[in-house]
Amino acid sequence: MKSMGGYGNLDIATPYTELLDHRVLSMVEEISRNNETRLLVSQDLVDYVKDLPPRIHIRVRDKLFGGGFVGIGGIVLVIKHSTDYISLYSRQDYIIDIAKTYFNYLWNGSEVIQR
Repeated sequence: MKSMGGYGNLDIATPYTELLDHRVLSMVEEISRNNETRLLVSQDLVDYVKDLPPRIHIRVRDKLFGGGFVGIGGIVLVIKHSTDYISLYSRQDYIIDIAKTYFNYLWNGSEVIQR
């Protein structure tokens, strides 16, 4: 079911500061106004996200292998290889289901950050 913002829920996982630049964080804040937004970061990125609005649910894990965005419209998976990034975009329901299941697994095994 799509929310009023048109994006639906958004789940983000990242160990990369490059995926948390000002532009991305601004979009996340905007989407979170009308949609449930969960952000999972590695321990070393807590300072980048701790000042986001409390409506954005934030958790932390010691390590993340890669990152990505999971929403109603599709997924983007990102893995760093050397100095480059490899990414995959899919709108296929089966791939979205796998990504949601894996995100929930990581989310459930993570800690809420104190803000």
